Amino acid sequence: MSYFKNTLLASLSFLGLTGLAWAEPPVQPEPQAASEAAEAPPVNQSGPYPRGTFSGTTQGVFNTGDDEGFGLGPVLPDPSAFDGSNRPEIVLDGSRYNDNLNLTAHYGHYLTPTQRLMLTGQVGTTNFSTDLDYSFIPEGMDGYFSTYVNYTRSQHVAFRPSGFLSNAQQPWVARACAGFGYTTDPSQRFILSSALIYENISLYNGALGGRIPGLDRRGRALTVAPGGVDNTLALRLVGTYLGLDDLQFPTSGDKFNFSLEQDIPIGATQVDMTRFNFNFSHFQRLGDPTLILNLECGFTRGRVAPYEAYNLGGFNSVRGFQLGELGAGTRFLQLSSELRVPLGKVELFGSEIPMRFTTFVDYGSALGSTNKIFGQSQVVRRLPDSGLGYGVGLQAVTDFGLVRLESAFASRGRSQFSLSIGDRY
Repeated sequence: MSYFKNTLLASLSFLGLTGLAWAEPPVQPEPQAASEAAEAPPVNQSGPYPRGTFSGTTQGVFNTGDDEGFGLGPVLPDPSAFDGSNRPEIVLDGSRYNDNLNLTAHYGHYLTPTQRLMLTGQVGTTNFSTDLDYSFIPEGMDGYFSTYVNYTRSQHVAFRPSGFLSNAQQPWVARACAGFGYTTDPSQRFILSSALIYENISLYNGALGGRIPGLDRRGRALTVAPGGVDNTLALRLVGTYLGLDDLQFPTSGDKFNFSLEQDIPIGATQVDMTRFNFNFSHFQRLGDPTLILNLECGFTRGRVAPYEAYNLGGFNSVRGFQLGELGAGTRFLQLSSELRVPLGKVELFGSEIPMRFTTFVDYGSALGSTNKIFGQSQVVRRLPDSGLGYGVGLQAVTDFGLVRLESAFASRGRSQFSLSIGDRY
């Protein structure tokens, strides 16, 4: 009974959040001259962090074009309570979707100034996905409602190395999602996104292979449902606070993200997972250099399938370890510090590109939770529970994002060399 009571309370909280927008009628502005109305800024383009009508504020990944017409890269909202490999993650970016090398394209079409359709597709060496989003702003409101469908099929770092299946292959995880949500920014420093999402999760024998049972070759469970298909209904709330001097390339200020999620079992699937994630970054100027301190943590209770575990390691986690090489669990703690020192500018293709030298230290731990994953398939991998990484790097501040070239070493004699686009903080 306590579980259903908690679920009911979560449902009422979700409905209360989205219902705030309708609780009071909007205040009608005083009549103004036509010239003054024409000069009024578009929705969401005033305040400290102007953005597009629906696009996110903190996108730092390569993209061309805006959110209308064709373009490359993702332009979906950030933060977003929706799920999918095209959507931003709160913690451990890339941990749930293996997408080291991919191409993302989008097409946006405005039906009216306050209604937009956005189609996003992604194809990579280890994943492919498609996302269709429809968003609209009701009259008299600054917030907007969205509905979406998403299909993603990808390898998953939780199933590395190969050999989970009898044919020595990695199972691919397929997620089919549909949801309805509401996003608002009471001030453009604080943004909230809430959603109710249905997910169907199944396993496949390769990118184009057929569906397989949810068991590894040793008979351990890879899904919660015995048949290999998990169905859930999730209530999710995501928030972002921005107190930065610059959204794309900050040198001072604070930023934090959080998410709350409650999964409701559907049918034979007993996925009763509760999840909390938190990500805090502080930027401090030390003259010309900038010191960055970052804390990420997460906690999950209930039946946590392997594909929902926290996977540590990689260039967005503990550098020096490969993605998922450090450990996986139902909870984690990660600490990072990084010093960025300006090196001047170099001229490339007629543009001056600011360059920076970096040195960093990362620490992460699964907090002894590896054996808490449902089915305990991760125990077979015998991964370390915690680790320390450190290294140096070179960064280029470009128009399409932060280019990071990093060389890292780990406490157990491992090393990693990576080239990536987009800031990890």
